[in-house]
Order: sequence, then C-alpha cells, then structure tokens
Amino acid sequence: MGKMTPSKEDYLRVLLKEHNSDKVICSKNIAADLNVSKASVSRMMSTFKQCGLIDMEKYGFIKLTKKGRDGAIKIEKRFNIIKSFLKTVLAMNDVDATKEACKMEHAISSETAEKINCLTERLSNQV
Repeated sequence: MGKMTPSKEDYLRVLLKEHNSDKVICSKNIAADLNVSKASVSRMMSTFKQCGLIDMEKYGFIKLTKKGRDGAIKIEKRFNIIKSFLKTVLAMNDVDATKEACKMEHAISSETAEKINCLTERLSNQV
C-alpha cells in the first residue's frame, strides 16, 4: 500500500467505525466524518481498492476487506491505548484526550503503544 500516512490511518479508522455500526459505508458518510470533500474520499477509496483494503460496489457502497479491517483494527487499538492513557494516567477529559490521541496515534509504533498500555494497566491497578 505504500507508506501509511496519518490521512490514510484516519480514513481506515472511519471505515472501521462505519463498518462496526452496521451502516452501509458510503462516501458521503466518510466525507462528513473527516470533514473532507467527496472527491477526496473518492481518490482515497481508489487507492485503498488498488491496495486490497476495500471492495467497492457499482453504486459506491464500500466494504472493508479482511486486510483493510485488520489494518484498521491495529490503528484503532493504538488510538484507544493512547486515549486510555491520557484519560487514566493524565486525567484528561474525554474530548481533549480524543483530540490528543488522534494526533499521537500517528507518531508511535505498535510496540510503543503496547508499552504504554502495560504502564496504564499497572498504574490503574495501583489505585
């Protein structure tokens, strides 16, 4: 798929959210969630389709492939670990923790996220 960029990761997280909500995934919803144009969504979906991350039906409905879903789950997990750390350890409110986690998730590896997760769990058990 080439280099995974913050933008691609954001798109995958939104696709996973839409997939998990049992709604039909369509460009209009993705554009609204990410505050981007439908043309931007179309370009990214074309890239994702070429990389085997999604399947698209004739009328634009989108479905994550196993490869796309697995990648999105990893990204979502990293986001949730960081958000939990910010809320639990740093006592940030949900809105601020969500904003910060969205920025930070792109900058750390899965290995670092796992270490943060272990630290968060250890500190949570001490309370």
